[in-house]
Amino acid sequence: MTTSSSTQKIPAKSSNFPSTEPALYFVEDVFGRAMVPFVLLGDTAKAIVDNLDQEVNVPIEIGVRKQHYTEYARSTLRMFLPPDTVYGEKQITFEHQGTPVNVKIIHRNYKILEQPDTVFYRITHFKIPNPFSKYLKMRNVIQ
Repeated sequence: MTTSSSTQKIPAKSSNFPSTEPALYFVEDVFGRAMVPFVLLGDTAKAIVDNLDQEVNVPIEIGVRKQHYTEYARSTLRMFLPPDTVYGEKQITFEHQGTPVNVKIIHRNYKILEQPDTVFYRITHFKIPNPFSKYLKMRNVIQ
C-alpha cells in the first residue's frame, strides 16, 4: 500500500494504470453507508473542478471532519473497507482496485468546510471545500 503524498496524473486511456472511477464510487458508497459526510481534497478535488472529463489524480484524497468520525462510523467502515486498511488518528489509507485512497481526519474547524459546494462528476456528485479558491491557497494547512 502506498502512503506517500506524491501525486501522479493518470492518463485517461492508459493501460498501465487502473481507472480511478471505481475507487471514487467505492468511497461514495462506503462513506454513505457509514453516514460519514466527506469532501474531496487536494489534487483529487482540483482535477474534478478543473476538468470534469478526465481521470482524477492518485492517490484519491478525501477529508472527514472528526465529529463525523464516530464509533458507529468507524465500526461501519471496518465492515466495508479492505482488511489491509490502515486506521490512524489523523488518516485512513487503503486501496481499491489498485487505486490508493487517503482519508484525512480533520480535527480543526475551517469555515471552508462548513458549507461545502457540490460538483457533479460523471454519474454522481461530490462535495468540495467552499469557496474552492480559498481552499487552494490554504490546502496544506488543513489538519
